[in-house]
Amino acid sequence: RIEKVRGNDRLKVHTDRGLVGCRHAVVASNWKSGALLDGLGGFLTPGRGQVLCTEPMKRFFTVGLAVDWGTLYWRQCDDGAIVLGGYRGKDPKTEATAVEEVNPVIQSALTDFLPSAFPDVPPIQVKTRWAGIMDGTPDDRPIVGQWPSGSNTWVIAGFGGHGLPPALGAGQALANAIAEGRETLELNSLSPARFATALSAS
Repeated sequence: RIEKVRGNDRLKVHTDRGLVGCRHAVVASNWKSGALLDGLGGFLTPGRGQVLCTEPMKRFFTVGLAVDWGTLYWRQCDDGAIVLGGYRGKDPKTEATAVEEVNPVIQSALTDFLPSAFPDVPPIQVKTRWAGIMDGTPDDRPIVGQWPSGSNTWVIAGFGGHGLPPALGAGQALANAIAEGRETLELNSLSPARFATALSAS
């Protein structure tokens, strides 16, 4: 938990390893960030993602690729293994969860995709399969900025799906904003303030 120190602009961050004092605190805990900041939980929802990795194989792809507006993506690693993920739309209700389990419906579709889409790719041999939990927002854009507005507590979350590619740039922009003590221009479109009306109505 994060607690404001009375009489100054410092914070106390209570952790399971003890108390930490600081001027600014950043909450960056995926969809669980909502449990750490009052009111944020209503704007972050968990969604499961499925991924597989093949055994090393002949080189077919030299760049990372995505189809269906980025909902299915893959890249071939230096050792020839292909990492392939996505296809949540094959079973969206089941994937709206925080339980990290492999979904056989989606995993089967992932396994079949490359050989069916690219005739030169033979049936793949899967080395490992896994699932991970992403955090989504009501408008599918990340949440990066002060929570609440004007405070020295910051959040960076909501990067599930299409929010992931700009994550590194958003982290740099957040660092710049903290150094200046205010949200900066590059964070305007990601500011938590865009949910202020909904928050005040709840």
